[in-house]
Amino acid sequence: MLLKRERRDRGIIRRFIHDTYMEYLLAEHLLDQLQGLSEVGLSLDLAFNDDVNAFVRDGLSLLALEEREGALQRLEEVYAQAHDDREREHALYYIGRLDLPYCPEVLISAFRSDRSPLSRRAAALGAILHGHNDVEEKYLTLVAESEQEDLLNRSVQLVY
Repeated sequence: MLLKRERRDRGIIRRFIHDTYMEYLLAEHLLDQLQGLSEVGLSLDLAFNDDVNAFVRDGLSLLALEEREGALQRLEEVYAQAHDDREREHALYYIGRLDLPYCPEVLISAFRSDRSPLSRRAAALGAILHGHNDVEEKYLTLVAESEQEDLLNRSVQLVY
């Protein structure tokens, strides 16, 4: 699934090339929510497949820095208010893949204190992608020293 962006006199036009229409609809709706363009509140309590996630990541990377920071703010709110482990994990996943010139603090604090192993893993990987060496060292040590964390890490990689 690809996202193409064209500039026109009246603003930015998005053209989508998609595998299925449902993936297109899900990705477009989620991207609109992350940008604050949807009247429906942001919800990440569903599992999205790799194509939808890739499309949303690509769409976010095309936004101006201030728009990406707006998406960060909305995702941080979802993370803080979520009662569902899956929703927290998804918020951290997208935060970790936002193209920002810094590592969002929520990733570091979630790695240190979130109660869900999957959320801690999502936070760690996001912080690592943002170049946070301290989290990388601690996460790799945790995976090396804990058979349970290593199994979880490998299992998630097989699923995703």
